[in-house]
Amino acid sequence: RRGGTWRRFRGKTGSLRAVRVAAYQPAVPESLDAAVAAVRTALVEADRDGIDLICFPECYLGGYFPNDERDARRVAYDLGTPAFEDLLAAIGAADATLVVGLTEIRDGQLYNTALAIRGGAVTARYAKQRPNESYFTPGLAPTVFDVAEVRVGINICNDANYPEIALGTAAAGAAGVAMPLNNFLRHAVAETWRERHLANVVARARDTGCWVVSSDITGRSDTRVAYGCAAVVRGGGRVLARVPELELGRVVVDV
Repeated sequence: RRGGTWRRFRGKTGSLRAVRVAAYQPAVPESLDAAVAAVRTALVEADRDGIDLICFPECYLGGYFPNDERDARRVAYDLGTPAFEDLLAAIGAADATLVVGLTEIRDGQLYNTALAIRGGAVTARYAKQRPNESYFTPGLAPTVFDVAEVRVGINICNDANYPEIALGTAAAGAAGVAMPLNNFLRHAVAETWRERHLANVVARARDTGCWVVSSDITGRSDTRVAYGCAAVVRGGGRVLARVPELELGRVVVDV
């Protein structure tokens, strides 16, 4: 979405029917309330525009705190608590499926988790199998769920550096992969990885034959920058659409 308008692209897969997906590229949220408001608005837009699946960044709800376990624990959610139910209620119910990241606490252990949420309820949960931080417990298995009669899996950010994770997701029956990212990196690191983020997304689509919808944050600070890698890639590796670097917005694609 650019300048108040949005662009639609059409691709083809072997799916039973086209799935309309949206890749979002929001700013680094200033607060949980700001993140919830952005997601809630996106869900309203999704139902208005007939979108089946929307993807938001890694650890978007609550924030991502590299190498800071104390803050990670501070923002972590136990999915069985009233606090999490309140979060779901604040996000709101929609026909579209939302994939969004948060920090989860389960039996005292932290997980870098992405949830699939539809109709105000969690329909799937995936824990990052290759977390960057030692305080996150790695997930052990792929997750797949149904979106518009099509099986979709989830990989998270650094997972994309490991082809076997995407291949395992495809082997579990996925025809598409939602890939939340969060690449707010120190300037020198961001430059090193600037082209590699999209290259990884493309490689995983090529390896698996799955379409991939990625979401990333964007913005700058004195020490960090996130160029953004919100894109939709066709199975086989063709980039169908991408939000431009350092721009806020979304792209919508029928895959």
